[in-house]
Amino acid sequence: MAAAEEKNTKPGKKYDHLFKLVLVGDYDVGKQELIKRFVDGYFQGKYVTNVAVDLRVKTVEVDGKRIKLQLWDTVGNERFRSLTSAYFRGAHGVLLVYDVGNAKSFGSVGDWHKQVEQFGSPDVNRVLVANRCHQGEREVSQVAGEEMAREMGYKFFEVSAKTGQNVQEVFSTISSDIKLRIDSKPPENYEGSISLTEKRCPSHSGGADGSCCV
Repeated sequence: MAAAEEKNTKPGKKYDHLFKLVLVGDYDVGKQELIKRFVDGYFQGKYVTNVAVDLRVKTVEVDGKRIKLQLWDTVGNERFRSLTSAYFRGAHGVLLVYDVGNAKSFGSVGDWHKQVEQFGSPDVNRVLVANRCHQGEREVSQVAGEEMAREMGYKFFEVSAKTGQNVQEVFSTISSDIKLRIDSKPPENYEGSISLTEKRCPSHSGGADGSCCV
């Protein structure tokens, strides 16, 4: 069943669609850095949390429509890994993040992809995000990332939360793709809704076209 999508049907709500985006990937690949840059517009380095999932919300405009995005960061720490499956439920998009300066995080991409395949909806939009591309020394090449994305059927972006490079673009692209997918389906395919909560939850075609970092 496709992920549910909530429309602005009540007076006073200032958005047309509500999309749930889940960020997955190993611990310390910069998922919170990306969210902070996108939502708040600035970079914050190391982010320490003791919860399994963090939730942030931002409203953007896509093709003339106001889209409210729920951004769920599933902490990649192994002790939280078993909790991840619940947060794929109802997700419209997945951003699978790794650190170009950490080959181990790239090696875990396949495992995270298996979780997306197992717990995500079949038509969930997917982007492979290579973070920290500003680094002079890197352990994962851009070509390797592009090839991995192509094999898995993901779109691909190299981004830097520190400099802001391509951060807006990756979120804009996945939001636009989700809207296009949803708009192409008849209304009767929508069932249920997502409850919008702006609080922190306790114990919280693929290829090079999107690769803009050189």
